[in-house]
Amino acid sequence: HLLEIMAMIYLFGLVVLGIRSGRDWWQIRRLRQTASTPTEDLAATYAQLKTQMPTLSDYPLRISSRVNSALTVGIFRPFILLPIGLINAWSPAEVEAILLHEMAHLFRKDHLWNALQTLITQIFFYHPMVHWLRIQLDREREYACDDLVTGQINRELYAQSLLKVARLSITHKNQFIMQA
Repeated sequence: HLLEIMAMIYLFGLVVLGIRSGRDWWQIRRLRQTASTPTEDLAATYAQLKTQMPTLSDYPLRISSRVNSALTVGIFRPFILLPIGLINAWSPAEVEAILLHEMAHLFRKDHLWNALQTLITQIFFYHPMVHWLRIQLDREREYACDDLVTGQINRELYAQSLLKVARLSITHKNQFIMQA
C-alpha cells in the first residue's frame, strides 16, 4: 500500500514538472515568434564576433522587450535573445561583451547540456542532491563562459557589463512586482 502511494506521488510530481516544461516550451516558442531582428549595427557586430567562433554560423540573434536579461534560448534551434533595454542603454563595447558571453554558451553547446540536466532533474526531482548538483553545474557553466570571454576582452569592461545585466534584470523584476 505504501509503495502505491509513493508511486502516485512520484507520478504526480512528473506530471507537474511535465506541465511546467510544456509551459516553458510554449514561452520559448512565443519569444521566437515575437522577437525582432537586430539593428544593422548590432547585426554587423554579431557577424564580426562570429568570425572568432566559426561554429556559430547558424545561430540567430534576436531582440525583445519581453525579456530583461540576455539569454540563449532553445534546444534544437537555439538563438541569442537580447532585451531592447540592454541595447538602448549600453555602449557598443558592453553589448559586445554580453554577446560574447551568450556566444560562449552556444560554442560550448550549453543548451544541450542544460536540456539533459533538466531531464535528469525532473526524473529525480525528489532527491535534494540532484538539485544541489544542478545549481553547481549552472554556476560552473557560467564560470566557463566567463573564462572564454575574459580571454578575449578587457576584464573590467566585462565585469561592468555583467553588473549592468544584473541591475537591469533586478530593476525590471522590481517594477513588475510593484505593478502587480
